[in-house]
Amino acid sequence: MDASELSSERGRLEKWAGAWSGIVEGREQKWKGEEASGAHHKNVAALHHHWQHLSAPAAVIVPLAGDTPAVDSLLERGHHVTAVEIVPAAVDRLVERVSGACGTQVERGEAEGGVVVVRTGRLTVLQCDLFALPLAAAPAASFDLVYDRASLTAIPPDQRCAYADLLARLLKPASGVYFLDCIDRSLLPEEQQAKGPPWHTDDAEVERVYVGEGRPFSLERKLEPEEVERWIKRHYFLRLASSSTATL
Repeated sequence: MDASELSSERGRLEKWAGAWSGIVEGREQKWKGEEASGAHHKNVAALHHHWQHLSAPAAVIVPLAGDTPAVDSLLERGHHVTAVEIVPAAVDRLVERVSGACGTQVERGEAEGGVVVVRTGRLTVLQCDLFALPLAAAPAASFDLVYDRASLTAIPPDQRCAYADLLARLLKPASGVYFLDCIDRSLLPEEQQAKGPPWHTDDAEVERVYVGEGRPFSLERKLEPEEVERWIKRHYFLRLASSSTATL
C-alpha cells in the first residue's frame, strides 16, 4: 500500500470512527434507528422467499457491516457470513453480541495486508477498508450473496461504480445474487437531499451503478418503496447476469 492509499484508508477510518462515536454516545443514530424496528428480519425473509436456492447454507458477504443485526438473522438461517468493517468499535460490538448469543469462542488473527480477522462460529469479520480488501482475505468468486444493508448509501456517488464492481468480482459468476437495501432522501428539503452520508439513492442511481449499459448486474425484482421516518427505503434483488428480467 503506497502513501496515498494509506492516507485514504486512514481518512475513511477516522470518518466512520467519528460516526460510530456519535452512535455509541447517543448523539446521532443515522441509519441505526431503523434497525430497532426489526426490518432486517423482514428483509432476510424476503430474499429467501425470492431466491429459493439460498435455503441451503450459503456464503454471504456483508460489506460495511457495522454491527447490523442482519448478520444475526443470516446466521440463524444457517449461512456462513463474512462481514467487512473498518471501525474496531463496530467489529467488537458485532462479535461480542454474536459470540454471546451463539456461545462460540472468538479467534483473532491477521491475514495478508494487515487485515484483522475475527472468527466466531460461522461468522468471519474482516476488519479493514473494503476498497483495500486483499485477495487472500476474500478470494474472487467465493460468495453466493451480497447483503447490502444500506452500505451503498455510505459510499459517495463518485465511488459507487467501483464499489459495485468490487462486489461483483466477489460473487460466484453462475449463481451470485445481491440484495440491496438503500435510502432515498427525496422526502427531505431539497437543500438536504444531496448531502450525506447516507447518500441519496433512487431507481436512476441503481440503474447507473448496477444495471445500466456495461454494468455487472441485472435487476430481477424491486419491492414497493416504504416511508421510514424522514426517508424512503428501497429494496432491490440483483443478479450477476447479462440481461435483466425486470425494469426500473
